[in-house]
Amino acid sequence: MDPMFRDSTSYLVNDEQYWPYFKDFIGAIDRTHILIHVPVHKQMPSTGRKSYTSTKVMVVCDFNMCFTFAWVGWEGCTHVTGIFMEALRKPQLKFLHPPEGKFYLVDSGYPSYVS
Repeated sequence: MDPMFRDSTSYLVNDEQYWPYFKDFIGAIDRTHILIHVPVHKQMPSTGRKSYTSTKVMVVCDFNMCFTFAWVGWEGCTHVTGIFMEALRKPQLKFLHPPEGKFYLVDSGYPSYVS
């Protein structure tokens, strides 16, 4: 993987409709919940907004549909902003910060981040 994100996928480069808008796109960040069963004393923090116990996973995927980062094990009630900001603060996780002019595609649950 190129940590400077110099290479663009041919799928994107060859698409005249999307290339102008996504030429600086380096990946998409999202999260998912995985249903888990936990002891009673851990149910409250593991219960998310959908009222079931889960663990939250934050992932980054490039345009080739390859995972470039995954962080597993967050309590279901943890907000995505907390997970994302923690990933930015911990260098040992090796979360790839976008170079100047590049961006990750995220939904409105994530904060705007400029390096």
